[in-house]
Amino acid sequence: MITFDDIWWKLSKSKKYRESYALSLLKRSVAFQIKTLRKKYFGSQVELAEAAGITQGVVSRAEDQDYGNLTLNTVGRIAGGFDMAFIGRFVPFSDLARFSINLSEEQFTNIQTFKEEDSGVGPMPPLAEYELFINPPVDAPIDSNFDYSVENGNIAASQREPEFNLVDTEKRKPMGTVEEQSEMAAAAAGNGGR
Repeated sequence: MITFDDIWWKLSKSKKYRESYALSLLKRSVAFQIKTLRKKYFGSQVELAEAAGITQGVVSRAEDQDYGNLTLNTVGRIAGGFDMAFIGRFVPFSDLARFSINLSEEQFTNIQTFKEEDSGVGPMPPLAEYELFINPPVDAPIDSNFDYSVENGNIAASQREPEFNLVDTEKRKPMGTVEEQSEMAAAAAGNGGR
């Protein structure tokens, strides 16, 4: 199994490698998402094409992980066919590495159409349950070391992984696990790893 450290070590090789890796993952992941969602919501490429107002050939190319020349307009139209939104965003490489590790069909089969989300059906609660999360009280503690989410109407916090990687400068290899690196960084900062 590929780990965060494995990917990070490869990304640390060069800017050109990072660019190539990110572009390859972008091409593969968009195609993967389209195919996964099409299998869930439509029986065939033709049905998705009709819903999106495009041809079956365009859907076929969009699902091809080797094609990689989709326009944002095409991706947007396919998202419209699903009655979902597609957002592209710039992220640090640590997010890209985590996304790469977690890429699976399960990650995308829980995405709801607007109708499902609006009716409150499925794994997402109705929009009203997000009010506290979107507009937390002024005195609500927000810590940048945690990710916040809404679960069963309650705010849940989970600690983020550190976004650094200690590397042996002579060997250019990661030094230990993420936990060990956290302890080393904390010790170096003078708080004894706590």
